[in-house]
Amino acid sequence: MLWAEPAGVTPFGSSETVHTIQYGEKVHSKIRPFVVITKHNGHSSCLPLTTHHGQGSSKQGLNPDDFVAVYDEKIGRPQYSPGEKLTKKAIPVVVEDPSEKIDPMTRVNITRIYSVEHNLKVKKVGRVHEKHISRLLQFVDEAWMANRSS
Repeated sequence: MLWAEPAGVTPFGSSETVHTIQYGEKVHSKIRPFVVITKHNGHSSCLPLTTHHGQGSSKQGLNPDDFVAVYDEKIGRPQYSPGEKLTKKAIPVVVEDPSEKIDPMTRVNITRIYSVEHNLKVKKVGRVHEKHISRLLQFVDEAWMANRSS
């Protein structure tokens, strides 16, 4: 889906994706893929998918425990960048739109939950393989409980 969020004070994205809005603030917009984890009345709770420009979770400043690799079940296993230390078993995705591809460096951030309104334009690409949904939700629960107690 098309997603916009505050650009912050550090350089973020390219000049084509950063726009100045009301009060002189800057927003960054891009197509953002999500995994829907729960549907509610009027919105869904979703986890963002990212590659961090091909770095996976090895990008400086990231906690690898916050991420799980995802991969197209038809292609096989995900790729890992040198030094990337993911602790959770990767999750397969069933790609249902043949025109779409999942980058083998894609990671799902299990600690960052977004609320996505149901009146927004979205495109379904695929779904988490049904045999692995409970494991993904367990990863989310564990991450949230660990951060709650710290």
